[in-house]
Amino acid sequence: MKKLINAYTAPERKYHNLEHITKMLTTWGLWKQVYAEHAQIKEIMKTPNLEDVLIHNIWYHDYVITYGENDEMHSAKAALSDLIKTNSIAVDDTVAMNTILPILATKHKGEKVLFNSCVLAMSSVLCDLDIVGMVGGYLDFHNKSCNIVDEILAIRGEMTRSAVWQARKNWIKVFLKRDVIFLLPFNQRLTQSVRDNLTQELNSIQI
Repeated sequence: MKKLINAYTAPERKYHNLEHITKMLTTWGLWKQVYAEHAQIKEIMKTPNLEDVLIHNIWYHDYVITYGENDEMHSAKAALSDLIKTNSIAVDDTVAMNTILPILATKHKGEKVLFNSCVLAMSSVLCDLDIVGMVGGYLDFHNKSCNIVDEILAIRGEMTRSAVWQARKNWIKVFLKRDVIFLLPFNQRLTQSVRDNLTQELNSIQI
């Protein structure tokens, strides 16, 4: 746990930090109570060790942040390695797939490719938890965008602020093209809030 705390409290972590992890953990605690009868929640709660794996995945999904192409892969490998090393959960094929594939899915590019019947619930829950921070008022969303930009600048010192905002703008354009924002049925009501925030942010970015 100490290495995770150290990672998420590093000074360059302006967005992918303990606040982000705490938000995900708190939201999961709410979902499993309010939406206990939904299929994906029931699947995680009824399968032995699966909720423990979800908590583990929440902590590890942003463990490695370099803004490179393989961050999620490195984070997933670290998550699985830690499970094996600590033996806190018996690691069989099901546990391994429910660790590796959902963390890869938090790249939020082509999640459906990573889905199969074994990891569908875990991937859907983890991906939705990861983006629930996009919901809410635009000012809060914009502040988070600024934090992400500051984080990238701190980690990728060779990039200029205008280049980072351009990359942010391009990311928003791609994300808005998604047919589905949230993967869990009970979160569909949140979709318009996210699309509105993304659209307003896109229109506000002046490069």
